[in-house]
Amino acid sequence: MQGFSGKVRQLAWSTPLAKGGTPLLAAVSAAEIVIWTKDDDPSVGWEGEVLDWHSQTVSAIAFQPGSLRLASASEDGLVGIGKKPSQMAQRLQGAPQGFSSLAWHPQGTALAAGGCQGEVCLWQSLLRGQGFGLNSHVT
Repeated sequence: MQGFSGKVRQLAWSTPLAKGGTPLLAAVSAAEIVIWTKDDDPSVGWEGEVLDWHSQTVSAIAFQPGSLRLASASEDGLVGIGKKPSQMAQRLQGAPQGFSSLAWHPQGTALAAGGCQGEVCLWQSLLRGQGFGLNSHVT
């Protein structure tokens, strides 16, 4: 795995969906997120897909526990959530000066993100299939 545009800032593994399955590996370099998938054919190895969800440096990524749902936080002030890692399904805002960290609740029902100006945003899962809504914003 090589060819990143700069320093690799963070890595995150997904949980395999099937027993004995291969997890996905997400890597962050600058404003890019690369999702690596291991091909069933050993001669192919790992294949990468670049996601262009953000316009500025991605500061944090994490897979929702027990799923392939990826969340990313960036200095552009957006948190992106993808139902499938390759497609951003929801954009969350709450830190105009950008986000520096994020973490899923252990049960995957909430997502917290820390802002660059000392704020913390907490989004709770809404009704099934309706994404996440801002529950709390603390500065």
